[in-house]
Amino acid sequence: MAHPILGNQYQAEGSCKQYNATRDQHNHNYLVTHNHYSDRKHTPDSLDGVSAICGWLEKQPHRYQVSSQSKHERLWSQTTTGTGDWIFSTAEFQTWSSDNPSRRHLAVQGGARANPCSSRSRIIHSLQGKAKVHKEDHMACVFFYFSHCDANQPSVAKLWAALLEQLIQQIDTYDNIAPGLHSRFYQSLAGDFVYPTAYASLFHQQASMFKTVYVVIDALDLCAEYCDDATTQTISQTFAELPQNVRVLFSCSNSFQAKNFGAQQNIQVRPNPADVEAYVRSRVGHSVKLQHLQQDNQEMESLVRTIVDQTRESEM
Repeated sequence: MAHPILGNQYQAEGSCKQYNATRDQHNHNYLVTHNHYSDRKHTPDSLDGVSAICGWLEKQPHRYQVSSQSKHERLWSQTTTGTGDWIFSTAEFQTWSSDNPSRRHLAVQGGARANPCSSRSRIIHSLQGKAKVHKEDHMACVFFYFSHCDANQPSVAKLWAALLEQLIQQIDTYDNIAPGLHSRFYQSLAGDFVYPTAYASLFHQQASMFKTVYVVIDALDLCAEYCDDATTQTISQTFAELPQNVRVLFSCSNSFQAKNFGAQQNIQVRPNPADVEAYVRSRVGHSVKLQHLQQDNQEMESLVRTIVDQTRESEM
C-alpha cells in the first residue's frame, strides 16, 4: 500500500497487521523508494529502512525546517583557530563528559560580548569528532542553536523533533531503531502523525539504544514553551525524563535559568586574555582596510596591543 505521509516515496508489501507484529516477524521483504533507492526489495535490516524513517520524520508537521548542521558549519567557520580550548580543561566540563551520573546537565553562561556561541560551536565540533572516532562505542552527538533573530522561536516539540532526526541519522543499521520508534513508524501506515509531545519520548527511547548521547543546545532560554496547541510541555520536564546515558550541555542567560533547567553545575564564559589577543590578531591580519599596515610590523603590533588593552578594560 502507498504510505499516506511519504506518498509514492514509500510502499510496503503486506498488511498493517503484519507490520504491527513483533520485530522478529518483520523479515519479509518490503519495497522502499526513498531518495536514490528505487525499485529494489530490501529487508528491514538495511539502511534503506533508516532512510525511510528519516523521510517519514521530515514529513511531520512539527518538523523544524532549518538545518542545524548548516548553521553549525557556518558558525564554526567563523571561529578563530586556537581560541576557546580552555573550556575542555575545566573540571566542570571534564566531569560532565565523564560517566558521572549526578553531573549530567551542564549550563554554560556568558554575555553576548563574551561570544558564548563560539564556545558552543567549538564544543559541538569536538564532540562530533569524538563520536565519529568512537563510533564502535555507540556514541552520538546532537545539537541545536536557538537564535535571537528568529521571529517565532521553535517550541519544545520542534526542539526534540530536530534532535531526534539527528540521532536517527547516526544509526548504522535498522536493528538499532528503538522498538517504540519502530512501532510508531508502522502506525503511520494508518495515517497517524506524531503528536507534538511524543517527540521527547521518542528521543528518550532512541537515545537508550546508544551507550552515550551528548546533547548541546545554544540559547536554551529562547525556547518557546507552551506554544503548541493543547500541550503544556516544558524543557525541565523533558530533561527530567532523559535516560542516564544522555548528557546535556546548554547555554542560558543567568544562574536562575540554569537551575530551572536542572543544571547540576555551571561554567561562566569570560574572555580569556590569550583568546582575546589571538582573535584581535586574526581580525586585524585579515582586514582589507588594514592591508597597508602589513609591511609595518611595528605599527601593526602597536594597533593590536591598543585594541587588546581596550578590550580588556571594557571587559569584552
